[in-house]
Order: sequence, then C-alpha cells, then structure tokens
Amino acid sequence: MKPTTEPDTLQDAIIVRLQPLRDADLIAVFLAPDRGRIDTFARSARKSSKRFGGRLQPFAMGTATLGRSRGSMPSLKAFEPRAALLRTGVSYEQLALASYAAELAVAAAQPEHADAHLHAWLGSALVAVDGINIDAPRILPWTKLALDISWLAAAGALADPTTCVDCGEPTSEGARWTPATGGPVCRSCASPAALNVSPTLLAAADALATQIGDAAIIEAIRGESAGDLEFAIGAQVAEILPSAPRSLRGMQKQFFLADRR
Repeated sequence: MKPTTEPDTLQDAIIVRLQPLRDADLIAVFLAPDRGRIDTFARSARKSSKRFGGRLQPFAMGTATLGRSRGSMPSLKAFEPRAALLRTGVSYEQLALASYAAELAVAAAQPEHADAHLHAWLGSALVAVDGINIDAPRILPWTKLALDISWLAAAGALADPTTCVDCGEPTSEGARWTPATGGPVCRSCASPAALNVSPTLLAAADALATQIGDAAIIEAIRGESAGDLEFAIGAQVAEILPSAPRSLRGMQKQFFLADRR
C-alpha cells in the first residue's frame, strides 16, 4: 500500500483475521469491497481497552479508519462495527466453518485490488454459516461443500454445472465429475464410465454459483450422495489454496462427506 499522511477509511470492511504481534499489538486483516485485502497494524489493541473497546472481533463488518503507514502496512486508528456477520455463542463447528470461509476469501483476495463480488461472497457465506441448523444430519459437510462450490464460482474457477466441459451439451441427465475431468461431463462424453453426479446435485451447484452459500439450498440437498462431487471440488480448491486450511485441521469426520485420505 502506498504511504499516506491523511486518515483513510475502509467502508463495509470485514475483519477476516486477527493475528497477535508481540505482547500487546495486533495485525488486523480486512476485506473491503473497493480495496480488497488490507493488512493493518493495531498498536496496543490487546492491552488498552480505550483504543478499540473490544470492537475488534472476527467477522465484524464496519468502518475502519487508517493512519500513517508503519513500514509496509497502515496503522489502524479506529474501527466502528456496523454488523456482526457471525453471532457470539455459535457452535465451535460453525466458528470453524466461518474461519474456513475467511481463509478462502484471503486466499483469493489481492491487496489493494477491488473485488466487490468476493466481498459479497464472504458476507453471504458467513450469514449462511450463522443460520444453519447445527443439529441437522450431515449439515456440516454439506455446508463446507456449498462454501467450496460458491467460492470457486466467486473466484471465476468453477465450470458451468449445467454444461458438459467436453462438448458443451446440457448435463440434464447427470454427469461424470472427477478431478481428472475438471468439470461435468455428459453421458455421451463419459461413456462407458458411469455418471456420478445427479441432475439434482448439478442444479444445486448451479444455484450455489449464483446465490452464494444459501442455507436453504444446503438444507434441500443434504440428503443427496455427494462424495464424488466433494472429492472433485475439494481437489480443485486444494490447487488454489496456498496451504491446507488451518481452520479444519483434524476435523475430517465432521466436515467431509467422504474420507479420501
């Protein structure tokens, strides 16, 4: 970020990461629709209650006021939250999913590069995670798959679920979708291999690509068998992420429909 001498503001900035630094400071990472990812230095944020007054909380959205650059990053002078995209008191599993969504957003965001679509995706994804029925069977792995699909779409990396990647014909009868195909392959192009993704799942993937982490879609499709699609989508996500997500380490049984280790 270029040096600045005047206060700068980030509107609708979402806190995606808070990283302790030394004894009392924080690195606060924001995702803003018109600025992309912004790393800021929050002096004494963990020591003084006067400066931020507990307002620096993960997944809060509001207005961040930036001051003079400190080295390669600006200082954070103030943050006024407008909304909590994830309520306090949610389950540990929901917190892990929200952290996973934040990791995905950070991986796709570019410093000082406006990406309103990615910002909107993160906001909608956090609201969807906040609203899931945590006691519903298999809701956690289905929510993770929905996040993966919608994130790939937001990043422009998802193949059209309704069209064969080989011939361009509709996939209304279902499709073959594996890491090798990189997208849905229709019955004619997949022959003699069996189709492994149902028309219902393809329609759901198409809806998630445009409606971004809709909890109602997740609830409607969680009875489907989606282990193969999850494996293919997961392989594509892994190609883009710089490293394995820290937020879901050691939690395969909770967050994965199929254990492929």
